[in-house]
This record gives sequence, structure tokens and C-alpha cells, in this order.
Amino acid sequence: MNLFIVFVISLCGGLGAISRFGCDQIFVPFFQKRLKPNQRIEVATAKSTLAINCLACFIMGICWISLDSSLQKFFVFGFCGGFSTMSAWAIQLNNLPLVRAVKYFIYSYVFPLFFALVGAGICVALTWWA
Repeated sequence: MNLFIVFVISLCGGLGAISRFGCDQIFVPFFQKRLKPNQRIEVATAKSTLAINCLACFIMGICWISLDSSLQKFFVFGFCGGFSTMSAWAIQLNNLPLVRAVKYFIYSYVFPLFFALVGAGICVALTWWA
């Protein structure tokens, strides 16, 4: 693999991570305002991570269908890889109570897959109608 391609993918991953931080700064207060008084900040952070991962999968579905293979590397593996996160998800899963953790585990697999398919489906539908 070309060193320049590795550099650009890494750069796109960094941009994705910065974008994730920005979205997290918006989503956590949004979800925190809607929590019941007995719920903790971990719930808002977990919901934010789930929303960001769903958004990343939606973007990934769009990029997978609409971009050629050379650009897919940069956006799917670079930007979306940096935008979505597995490490925060694992920590948040560990910090939640057991019942919420099980729900969060299931939601974290079902919803992002759904959004990736919706993004891909939108691109296929737009291509078909064009």
C-alpha cells in the first residue's frame, strides 16, 4: 500500500475523530436535558455514542454505494472509522447497569446496521431514478 494513501486515510480518520468530538458536545447536553432525574450522565453519554455510531453507519452506507473504490478508502475506513467508536462504546457498556447494558448492546448492533442499509438504499434508489 502506498504511504501517501495511508497518510490520507489517517488524516481522514483524524477529521472523523474531531467531528465525533463536536457531535458529542452537542448530543450529550441534548440527551441530558431529556433524562429523568434519577438517571446518570452515563446514560446521556451512551445515547450520544449510539447516535453518533448510527450517523457514521448512515454516512458509510451512502459512501459505500455512491463512491468508487479509491474514494471509499478515505471516507469509509478513514473518516467514518474515526467518527464511529468502539472504545467509548465498550467503556460505556461496562458503566451501565446490567439491564440497560443488555439493551444498549442489542441497540448498538441493530440500529447502526439499519442506518447503514438505509443510507445504501437511498443511494440505490436515487441512482435508479436518475
